[in-house]
Amino acid sequence: RLYQRLYRRLQQHWPGQCLLCYGQPHDGRDLCLGCQRDLPWAETICGRCGLDAEHSPCERCLREPPTWDAIYPVWHYGFPLNRLLNTWKHQGRAEAGRCLSQLWLQWQQVPQPLPQALIPVPLHWRRRWQRGFDQARILSREWAKAFDIEDIAAISRHQHTPAQQQLSARQRQRNLEGAFRLRVNQLPAHVALVDDVVTTGTTASVLCELLHSAGCRRIDVWCLARTPPK
Repeated sequence: RLYQRLYRRLQQHWPGQCLLCYGQPHDGRDLCLGCQRDLPWAETICGRCGLDAEHSPCERCLREPPTWDAIYPVWHYGFPLNRLLNTWKHQGRAEAGRCLSQLWLQWQQVPQPLPQALIPVPLHWRRRWQRGFDQARILSREWAKAFDIEDIAAISRHQHTPAQQQLSARQRQRNLEGAFRLRVNQLPAHVALVDDVVTTGTTASVLCELLHSAGCRRIDVWCLARTPPK
């Protein structure tokens, strides 16, 4: 954390550089134009599951739709987006998260009507303490402010479980059993879950069940990126 504070102080006096290639940033985004173009943009995806598809809803979702109603990623999770996310989450470079949040707002076609509230996917307090921040909560606050809707920390994570990244879908499901609790009894009918990356969708599915029990009838997922299937 001391390193992060010193770095931010130095940034106030040194000119900015592209977070990926150290070139000249473009349009105040902390990324040069070339690196912005190189991000793995999700151009043709199913609006229900967020995976590559020629039509929406895709055949997968017609057979077995996900628990949520719609998903809005701007990128596929892959290089060099993964470098930016690691820079943000594991090196504390807040400008990387700010850049991605702003690009999401610039390129996302969010539907009308908007959800009545955004609900961030929570971190356990230990991981939040280790990292120094909760990335989903930061995104939720910024996007709620941009769209003038409510941001509600409606869910808590009361079990410290192993990281999900290296687990299979079945292992993820077992890993999350009983990990979350609602902090409120009633929620608006239309809400959106907010997270940085949706991988298998297991976490979002578990949380959708909780939100349905609190009165939510439509649940969208707002995220920076969706991980393609292996």
